[in-house]
Formats: sequence, structure tokens, C-alpha cells
Amino acid sequence: MLYLDRSIRDHDLLQAIARVNRTCPNKHCGPVVDCYGVGRHLKEALAIYADEDVAGALTSIKDELPVLPDRHQRVIAVFKDRGITDIHFPGASAER
Repeated sequence: MLYLDRSIRDHDLLQAIARVNRTCPNKHCGPVVDCYGVGRHLKEALAIYADEDVAGALTSIKDELPVLPDRHQRVIAVFKDRGITDIHFPGASAER
């Protein structure tokens, strides 16, 4: 997994993403989390490629938001299954 937390552009950005996306047995892709907002730079970097070569390279946050509650519950279950029940998320509601 790659967390982008600073500005990175052009070939440096594509190279970082390519590294995290190297496959191996039981690994089909490497998720990239854009915490800084470099997605707009990715679009610029990908502009030199044909549309069919980069189809599906980006996923909109609008597509991911509906699945977050389920993923959140699955993460909480991992901790609870290991006996960790005192879980607090700053800024999150008290409902669990």
C-alpha cells in the first residue's frame, strides 16, 4: 500500500505507483491512498498514454464511500477477534 502525503509529479509519481503495484503470488495490485491530493497530477502524468492503456487506473472517492462502513466494521472485527475491544477513533461517533 502506498500513502501519498506530499506533492509528487510526473515520472516520479508513476514510478512510485508502479513499485507498489508489482505483483507476486496472492497479490494482484497495490492500493494507493492519496492523502495529499496528487490525483490531479496523476491525470497529467497519464495524459501521455492512450486512453485504453490507462482505463480503470483511477477510482473515484464517490465509488468508494458506499463501501467504507462495511470495511470499517471488518477492521473493527479484526481487533475484536484478537481481544482488543477498547477502540477509539478521534472525531468518530460513539456508535459502534
